[in-house]
Amino acid sequence: LNMAEHWAAGERDVDLSMRHKDWLERPQNGETMVTYDLTAEEARVAAQRPPDLATE
Repeated sequence: LNMAEHWAAGERDVDLSMRHKDWLERPQNGETMVTYDLTAEEARVAAQRPPDLATE
């Protein structure tokens, strides 16, 4: 990829992210972080939460 393609891909990721208002909400129930796989098909993008370290 050249730099312009790299930046365009990042711009698409931001646009996709901003369409999901629920993604902008703060984590709940003691969760400290939520990640999203922006490389998956848009219809199948799912939140992936880190393991709860308190229960390990």
